[in-house]
Amino acid sequence: MFSWFQYPFMLQALFACLAMGLILGYLGIHVVGRGIVFVDLGLGQLSSMGVAMAAYFEQDAVLWSMAFTLMGATIFSVLKVRDPRLRLEAIIGIFYAVSSAFTVLLISKTPHGEGDIQDVLFGNVLALSPTQIQWMLIVFGLVGVIHAILGKRFFALTYAKSSGETLSRQDHLYNFVFYILLAFVIVFAIRAGGVIPVFSFLIVPPVAAIMLSKRNGWVIFWSLTIAGLSSFWGLHFSFLYDFPAGATIVSVLGFFVLICFLMGLFLGRRMRSNAGLISIVLMGGSLLGQETQNPDPLPQILAEVQQLKTELASAQARISQLESQLSALKESQNQAAAIAAAPSTPPSALPAPSPAPARSTGLKLLDISIDTLSSAAASTAEESVFRDLQAGGHDPKNRGFTLQNLELTLSGVVDPYLRGDAHLVLQIDENGETNVEVEEVYLTTLALPAGLQVKAGTFFTDFGRLNPSHPHTWTFADQPVVLSRLFGPDGLRGPGAQLNWLIPLPLYVEASLGLQNAQGETAVSFRSEAGEEFAGYELQERPVHSLSDLLLSTHWKVSSDWGANFTLLNGVSYLRGPNASGPDQQTQIWGLDLYGKWKRPRNDHGFPFWSIQAEYLWRRYELPGQGLNGDPLSDEGGYVQWNWGFKRRWVAGIRCDWLPGLADFADDPRLDQRTRWAPNLTFYPSEFSKIRLQLNFDSADSLNESERSAILQFEFMMGAHGGHSF
Repeated sequence: MFSWFQYPFMLQALFACLAMGLILGYLGIHVVGRGIVFVDLGLGQLSSMGVAMAAYFEQDAVLWSMAFTLMGATIFSVLKVRDPRLRLEAIIGIFYAVSSAFTVLLISKTPHGEGDIQDVLFGNVLALSPTQIQWMLIVFGLVGVIHAILGKRFFALTYAKSSGETLSRQDHLYNFVFYILLAFVIVFAIRAGGVIPVFSFLIVPPVAAIMLSKRNGWVIFWSLTIAGLSSFWGLHFSFLYDFPAGATIVSVLGFFVLICFLMGLFLGRRMRSNAGLISIVLMGGSLLGQETQNPDPLPQILAEVQQLKTELASAQARISQLESQLSALKESQNQAAAIAAAPSTPPSALPAPSPAPARSTGLKLLDISIDTLSSAAASTAEESVFRDLQAGGHDPKNRGFTLQNLELTLSGVVDPYLRGDAHLVLQIDENGETNVEVEEVYLTTLALPAGLQVKAGTFFTDFGRLNPSHPHTWTFADQPVVLSRLFGPDGLRGPGAQLNWLIPLPLYVEASLGLQNAQGETAVSFRSEAGEEFAGYELQERPVHSLSDLLLSTHWKVSSDWGANFTLLNGVSYLRGPNASGPDQQTQIWGLDLYGKWKRPRNDHGFPFWSIQAEYLWRRYELPGQGLNGDPLSDEGGYVQWNWGFKRRWVAGIRCDWLPGLADFADDPRLDQRTRWAPNLTFYPSEFSKIRLQLNFDSADSLNESERSAILQFEFMMGAHGGHSF
């Protein structure tokens, strides 16, 4: 009977309209009861102005709409009119008129001004994506749960507002919460339905319900029923007669109000509820019959389309036949011309056929690159103190010049099933000696099914955001302090194997599980160098007897798009392995990481943009006898960094490192309290070079006073330059 049920986009629109109508129909009871009808219009128009601002400046519409709506909700919740000659509705009406004017002005300057104005007024519910509907349902569901918990309090405030009672301080707080929840609903509803349908859903069903009943329960019932039926029949008529969906839904809502108004004129209050039910059922039946009288034109259209396809296929077959005949005719003509023009050469004079060329073995291509990272530093700290502050293995280590890193990268495809990567590092240490080390060398599978991938060799442990990366990808001149402290100067890495799984979900979800050696200077929180001292204990040699003596790692990453311009990547990591303080002691490290990036849709080589990155790590290090206080050593730390690409080739940033430290080890630079503020400015002459100026402001319990450092860093790259991970 309802042929539009077979179209997914119509079912999605129905689902969205029902969700929008039900939540707005309920909230509208409070809006009408409080006499704040213009608040809905004001908030809706402020939300639309945020969308218009975002369209004008080519930024994320949801964030701008949210900001403007929350600002309006905050103002409306605390706004008071002290002059008895003025009413609150008049002030809100000014907000509505001015924001409407600004919206029209801004949208008129966008590339699709007329269409954008139509979307702001009536939305485009038929074009909603599943992701948009998902977020809308999440927000509406949370608001519904909060109203279910605080419903009595909100209705008490509604009745108090309508009767003019004085509100207490606690009531004002609940009133503020109500406005904020209303703002959240309006933001997501207007993105789907537009200003006019949202306003209609908030006002029309409650008004019609009040005409039918005085009892609060029946008012809620009729308001939700009218909102739901209007959504259904509005979409039905929109599909049947090719009307705009938003305007059709509003028209059906108006029809319901007219029915309820006429019932109020000719029927008594006692009969209105029953009569309302009867009239709604009769209207549904008449509308159902209306569709029967107006058969769906779709089958006829599909039949005509199929006939056109058949005729087109026949024409294409005829064209192909004629083309083949034409080609054969041309070929015969060319052969005849060649025979006529050929010289009469005897067969003995013809050259002997040349031998077939030997089969080439081919050349395996290998991507080779060299990256050089060097710096010059000045500091108020003494040389030895400066080296303790710059604990990262690739940090600037000297007051003066430092070759931080010279990295040779070799990478290439071994065969259709494997890829190989190798990273060799050359450094000159603080004593002027040259050191060469194999930082990473591993194979990666290319053709496993089900989104699986295996990595085997020596590699950085997949933990957090920064540990698996190389220094040339860092946006700061040095390593965050928490990574130097928990993972050592060269990061956490070692020989082993890792299984990665790209989980087939609508969102980007990736999981990894790794097993590696847990010994040496690249695993300082685990089986570090024997003979060294840590937390008052001499570290021991601890051989591998079982899998429990290896390092187990796991990392989960989830990425989601928040609008067209902003992407958020979250991660959770965990490590477990033996440590060298005793024969059975273990170390566990938990980590949380976050990375978000915004960039303008119309950008200049990726500029402008801004990004935020943060990591938090917590370590539980078991000690023989559980240390000084009978408990495992437990420390934590993290960093937050922000980068702003304000102009092509120019990026400004700031990072804050924070480690609370342990009071019992205040003099130990590996366990003391540390903070660092590090602003910087980077200029990229090209994709293959950069110049960076960074200032470090360090404070620590082990320092007598705060130290300040300036670092000028220069990097250049030669050879292949692969893309960086997001």
